[in-house]
Amino acid sequence: MVWFELESNQIRFGLEIYIWQRHRETPIKILTGHSMTVNCVSWNPAKPHMLASASDDRTVRIWMANVINEYNIIIT
Repeated sequence: MVWFELESNQIRFGLEIYIWQRHRETPIKILTGHSMTVNCVSWNPAKPHMLASASDDRTVRIWMANVINEYNIIIT
C-alpha cells in the first residue's frame, strides 16, 4: 500500500483508490476502474478536484470530482 497526504485528504490504493479526510475513520470515496494494481496517484496542483492514477493494467485514468464529491473518469 502507498499513502499520499495532500492538504486535508489522504489516499491509499491497491486495485481501488481510497480517499480519506483527516480525522475520519472511513474513506469519503473509493474510486474503482483499474483492473490491476494502481502504482501512482497525483493531484493536479492547478485543479484541486482533479487527480490522475496509473496502473499495471497499462492505463492512466483522469478523475474529476463534481460539487458533491462524486468522482467520474473523464479520460482513460
